[in-house]
Amino acid sequence: METTLLVQPRISRIAEYAALAKEMEAGFEIIETSYPDHLDNLEAYLDEIYRWVAPSAVQAVHGPFLDIVLHSPDPAIRQISERRVRESLNLCERAGARFLLLHSNHLPLIREHDYDEIWIQRNAEFLSGLEPRLRAAGITVVIENMWDPDPRLLVRLVRTVASPFVALCLDVAHQRVHGSGSLHSWWETAGSLTPYVQFGDNSGVADEDLALGEGTVDWLALDACLRGAERAPVVMAGVGFDTATAKLRRSLAFLEDNGFFPFPAAPGKRPAS
Repeated sequence: METTLLVQPRISRIAEYAALAKEMEAGFEIIETSYPDHLDNLEAYLDEIYRWVAPSAVQAVHGPFLDIVLHSPDPAIRQISERRVRESLNLCERAGARFLLLHSNHLPLIREHDYDEIWIQRNAEFLSGLEPRLRAAGITVVIENMWDPDPRLLVRLVRTVASPFVALCLDVAHQRVHGSGSLHSWWETAGSLTPYVQFGDNSGVADEDLALGEGTVDWLALDACLRGAERAPVVMAGVGFDTATAKLRRSLAFLEDNGFFPFPAAPGKRPAS
């Protein structure tokens, strides 16, 4: 079963997250396997998840992102980065997940000659090499904005690969901290290539993983973008590495009570922007 709303479970409290997912009719985006402790023990991790939820609950896998540099000039660094991404793809295939999230890891402060072009070229070559596997499994790699000031390079990358199985993910919290424009401008440029959105909230200064609605994200603008999409995106409601579900429950209540996507609209209840 495909779901529109996802959450990130914690294996240490999986029963609690499984209960919340059932209550909210939400699926899972697995993020803990982006770290080596779990990435090196994929079978055991997934078996524990499946003790509590049906296999169809796992809709997305967040790939490794720390130290992953697919565009590195060092072949050894590229090799280990590519290996770790392929291991995450193995998990996607094993879980039957629809999405694999990869950070762009583009560094906009680097102004060296051809850096942007090399970033596009090497990422495109790697993703194009994965494309037959993605197509066979029905998995879409979504490239998530990290430090990117705008989505123009991300759009170029996706159009270079030119596959329906390589697209974009808008991380709202990252855009709030690192973006140079509005959510509306981001969505206007890249929304048609963005089937996946990660919700988050922060002060706009750092990515503090606040409960949704307790930071400075423009939720009215975001809601307008998502409701205007030709095809409704999948949304992951993220609150960081919460040790319990209280902050997540508060965040989901904020979305639902104010009628924000993906919940039914309730214009009369929305807070002022």
